[in-house]
Amino acid sequence: MLVSPGRRRGPSAASTRQAVRERGQQSRAEQRLADRRLAAEALQTQLEEELEQIELDFEPATLNIEAFQVPPRKSDIAVDEVQLVWLPWRVDGTNCPTNCPAY
Repeated sequence: MLVSPGRRRGPSAASTRQAVRERGQQSRAEQRLADRRLAAEALQTQLEEELEQIELDFEPATLNIEAFQVPPRKSDIAVDEVQLVWLPWRVDGTNCPTNCPAY
């Protein structure tokens, strides 16, 4: 802008421009903040839904557990001591042990 040599812009014009610029920055910052809060709320909702689904998927009552045997390898077996334990019990006529020991 051209200004005549005898006139200068006063501090009020510059401060007015700066105030308008700062208000624009403030409103843009508030809008970005509102957008980020909405995004955070959406993420929180999504997190809660996914956690709920994980809890349902891994609930012990609904788990499908398959049993399978893993045979031991010879190198996995080590015998250090062998012990024999025998408790003599009396056996009645039906081959069932009685409550009193045989000794």
